[in-house]
Amino acid sequence: MRFDPSLLIALVALEISFVFGANADTVYRYNISVVVRDLTTSRRIPNVPVTLFRLRDTDDWIVVSRGKTIATGGLNFSSRKYEYTTGTYKLRYDFRNHYNVTFYPIIDITFDVSSVLENYPFPVLLSEYGYSTYKGVSN
Repeated sequence: MRFDPSLLIALVALEISFVFGANADTVYRYNISVVVRDLTTSRRIPNVPVTLFRLRDTDDWIVVSRGKTIATGGLNFSSRKYEYTTGTYKLRYDFRNHYNVTFYPIIDITFDVSSVLENYPFPVLLSEYGYSTYKGVSN
């Protein structure tokens, strides 16, 4: 039996496709979520841009995920690029388009994820001149 190098090349290409191609569709779900409400009306606020960052080094923030709140005012995060790990994270809310005069146009909330099994919901109650947040409770 004679060795055919083209078969070896095809086999290696198939193996590379299998190993790397499977990861192309992987979505890492994060147990981090937000919900935004108007404090004065109690209405949920849709279309708020929110960005999730992770601290990579001492002062090197990387964008993990971004999106906009939906009609319920909520947003769940996932990433195709970064696996969900413990560490320091930051949520950046961009409220520049939600009041004519906004005293807090951008709000950053920094927090530590100590367990990837725990849920981290972050409600934000927003008014024209203030905001409030806390680590929410989820089932």
